[in-house]
Amino acid sequence: MDKNQRKFGIDTLCVHSGGLKDQTWGGIASPIINSTAYRYREIKNRGYPRYFEAPNQIAVVEKMCKLEHTEDGILVSSGMAAISSTILGLVKTGQHIIIQEEAYGGTTELFTNICGPLGIKYSFVKASVEAIMTKITDQTAMIFLECPTNPTLSIIDIVKLIKSIKGKNIITAIDNTFATPINQNPALLGIDIVTHSGTKFLSGHSDLCCGIVLGAKKYINQIRITARSLGGSLNANDSYLLERSLKTLNLRVSKQTDNAQKLAEFLYEHSEVTSIKYPGLETDKYHKLAKNQMHGFGSMISFELSEECDLEKFMEALDLIIPASSLGGLETTISQVWYSSHQFMPVDQRIKLGINERLLRISTGIEYIDDLIHDLNMAIQKSLSG
Repeated sequence: MDKNQRKFGIDTLCVHSGGLKDQTWGGIASPIINSTAYRYREIKNRGYPRYFEAPNQIAVVEKMCKLEHTEDGILVSSGMAAISSTILGLVKTGQHIIIQEEAYGGTTELFTNICGPLGIKYSFVKASVEAIMTKITDQTAMIFLECPTNPTLSIIDIVKLIKSIKGKNIITAIDNTFATPINQNPALLGIDIVTHSGTKFLSGHSDLCCGIVLGAKKYINQIRITARSLGGSLNANDSYLLERSLKTLNLRVSKQTDNAQKLAEFLYEHSEVTSIKYPGLETDKYHKLAKNQMHGFGSMISFELSEECDLEKFMEALDLIIPASSLGGLETTISQVWYSSHQFMPVDQRIKLGINERLLRISTGIEYIDDLIHDLNMAIQKSLSG
């Protein structure tokens, strides 16, 4: 799409930005170019997948740059490849990173298992600007955010943070997986680097593993060097499938977000639900901030059932909603994060963050909402019997 054209709506950008033209047959779908060897004398800087130069990789990056309002990016093999390439590409030994302690378990593992032994200093803090500011030192090179967080759905005031660190020469990066570019655009709020686990909402069909890093060219050029050496590239077929999936991103996420709002309202009113976290609820502590900062409240819900409910019976009784460890697909899934996404986080840290064995996380799909509500209600009732 011509950058000089008028400003397009989000659905149009999902469908028409990026992509490859079928020069041979004129097909409207992007061709899959599987070649890993190219005539370098004829086409410069194109082709080799590990260098992130393959045509189908570039097609995805161009589309995502439009959706996230960034200059450049690289498509990689997982969300963690995106995060690790970002951190190792921009932060040096002896420098310091601040990260939210509520972040995804895999992200915290990266700091404790990789960054620490490499001599990169780090501090875990609560998801608040005030907490972050107390940890800034002369060596602080990056602040890495996750918003909303997994699974506590904490939200940080991005604009306030950017204003607070102005002039400090600190790079800001964010994992925008839960929000997606449909519900939040961090780059427009001042964030330097945006990462996604494309495995989740971007691909949206529970059949791809991929990630992406987006930002200004000056940062992406540095990250690309590290990512190239780490080798976390994505093949042409998966790149094509991701690009195809992105065409329906707004349709899917909008429906998922609408379903989540209704599901959260049902759970909030249920007598056997003892706590619930969803920023779309007016009673949620982050509701006002989310309303100002996001375009939508997302499709993730965390909640706990009363002690009278047998969780094993509850999970077994679910008919439509699938107990699964990942999220972001067309189908609604549920997981006990204690045993899935955060199983490798130290127990004391999980407890500190409010993550216990009874915490359930729902990723809302696109099913008919009445069917989802019936499924949850039926499973709760069965968990109480006997």
